[in-house]
Amino acid sequence: MAGKAIKVRGFVLKKNVPYLPSGYFAIGKYVITCCATDAGYGGFYAKHDLGKIDENTWYEIEGVLEKVTDAANDTALAIIVTDFKKIDGNKENQYTYPCYTTDDGLCSIMDNYDLGKQMNIKTS
Repeated sequence: MAGKAIKVRGFVLKKNVPYLPSGYFAIGKYVITCCATDAGYGGFYAKHDLGKIDENTWYEIEGVLEKVTDAANDTALAIIVTDFKKIDGNKENQYTYPCYTTDDGLCSIMDNYDLGKQMNIKTS
């Protein structure tokens, strides 16, 4: 996946993100695996001028995936941002619902809530 172009929509966190590499921010949504009380933030690391990106603000970003080493010394994928714009978070679903089943047909129903679709992820 490194080297692929990607476009995502989500809200930005720059503080209190475990393992966030220095000079990066996170862009994502809340992921619900069971119920609202278990919601946790999920998304991508992204690199851009941190002074131009506001905390808790919704963006659509475009960039290229690159392998990075996070603060826990693990390899991860991050988006090297080439373009970004603020978007209206009131028009976005702040939650996403991944599907972990395979053969019972439920994932086809859950596809509407897939993280990739909810974040409008497009790779080329």
